[in-house]
Amino acid sequence: MKDKFYFEIGGSECCEPLQSFIDRIDDGEKEIHLYLAKRAYGSEFMWCVKDGEIIERGDFACGKHNCTNYEPRNKKSGRCRWLENTFEEIGKELILTKDGFKEA
Repeated sequence: MKDKFYFEIGGSECCEPLQSFIDRIDDGEKEIHLYLAKRAYGSEFMWCVKDGEIIERGDFACGKHNCTNYEPRNKKSGRCRWLENTFEEIGKELILTKDGFKEA
């Protein structure tokens, strides 16, 4: 099963797996306000894992002629192995504490 991802309210625009927030609680933070993230199907944006940047779908920044990190998933041509989907916020606000989740 894949990890669930969460956005920190008022934090980064990037979502992170739950464990990264649990580690922060273990390091002394009292609570963190989160939204559950889900994959954004049909989004016009993609996430380049290698460059750590959001690119527009169909953008010429991605491809063998424009990117030194381009590696096709099938080792021949097509979508780069470093491209991932973007995520969007869903659901209610959750508060993570050392005792687990509670609703806001």
